[in-house]
Amino acid sequence: MRIRPRIVFVMYLAVIIVCAALYYFIPSMLSAKNIDVITSIYFSVITITTVGYGDIGPVSYLGKIITASEAFVGIIIIGLFLNALWQSYTQKIADDQEQILLKQQREKSINRIKIYYSFLDTVMASFKLSVAELTTPIERRRELKFTINQDFKFSDLKDIFKFSIILTRGFNKSVLQNYVDSESEMKNELKYFLANFDIYDYPKLHESIVSFLTTSKSSDGYDGLISIQTSIGNHAIINHTEKVIQENETCPDINQHQSTLLVPVILLYQSVKEQIKLINIIEQEFKSF
Repeated sequence: MRIRPRIVFVMYLAVIIVCAALYYFIPSMLSAKNIDVITSIYFSVITITTVGYGDIGPVSYLGKIITASEAFVGIIIIGLFLNALWQSYTQKIADDQEQILLKQQREKSINRIKIYYSFLDTVMASFKLSVAELTTPIERRRELKFTINQDFKFSDLKDIFKFSIILTRGFNKSVLQNYVDSESEMKNELKYFLANFDIYDYPKLHESIVSFLTTSKSSDGYDGLISIQTSIGNHAIINHTEKVIQENETCPDINQHQSTLLVPVILLYQSVKEQIKLINIIEQEFKSF
């Protein structure tokens, strides 16, 4: 049990005051003729410190018992006080060492995150490029100089079945397939990051990554769109879906399109909207390190 030096000091003063009160109210047990407040406090102090000048002393058995007890208790309290000081000093050293270690671990963790982000940044850039292409109609794509637009319209998804002009993932992939592949890579890297890095001290980053993974998981329903475009003889269905998308500038009510091909497109639209918001937050949080 750790005792604070302040508490021990208060105990020491309390013993002095209590014993001084006894000397003052029972003057017959001391050799002095006139015991006033100052004299009783004086005798109590020299007794507890075991100085003992000899000008005043106990003359009765009660006086001898009280003075001896005060001196004995004083020695014990001094020992407790010194022990409390030592414990306080060693605890301060331990706390300082712990803070130094925590700071070193924090700096090491931040350096690891920075190194990892240098790689994650390329994955993030690839994902953002696929999102930009997904949400940009063909007529507005010029030499890949298109960027993500948070306010893209539902009708802007009309060319998701067309071939992608981002050739880093192959020459025969659609815009949708290219987006799905880059999203999958992004999710895998973020899962790896959560599993191997302690970021609980950065709640906003942790929450944003978890939200991104949750949002991406909820978008798995548009896998059916990919199966349609890769199947033979579905050009009519694809053309019809593209036409319906183009006719809706705002996102249709999903409740009014149950069991239709437009449902996965609506889910895709809602998911991408949220992903753009989250990926910007994640990027800002990483750059803040």
